[in-house]
Amino acid sequence: MPSADGRRRVMIVAGEASGDMHGAKLAEALRARDNRIDLFGVGGRRMHAAGVAVAVDAHRLAVVGITEVFAKLPRILEGMRTAKRLITEKRPNLLILIDFPDFNLHLAAFAQKQAVPVLYYISPQIWAWRQGRVRKIKRIVDHMAGILP
Repeated sequence: MPSADGRRRVMIVAGEASGDMHGAKLAEALRARDNRIDLFGVGGRRMHAAGVAVAVDAHRLAVVGITEVFAKLPRILEGMRTAKRLITEKRPNLLILIDFPDFNLHLAAFAQKQAVPVLYYISPQIWAWRQGRVRKIKRIVDHMAGILP
């Protein structure tokens, strides 16, 4: 449902450089269709340049390997709190998640409890590991959009 002024609110969450790139392209495409759309969320420089109001810098969340997770855990937890606060305060019409599964699947479950529809754009890997992940995705994600055939 649009806001009182007719604007739609879309939250986009990308936690890595590649997701930021895809999120920026998606934001540009959404703006080309409707320049009155409010885009906000988690991303980087590219998404910001594409008109997304970035509340959490993805660079602060991106990790490589388990040891880096521990080093950045306080930042990741703060980013999750901020993302959840955006959902509860801004009540987006749609939450778009881009890859970054350990963060985004947790956020999707939260959004579902808040009755916010979830679109997963660029699916997390489900075929190679964490076999139970596909059942979790089916339960908490409303729509999945793949970029590969």
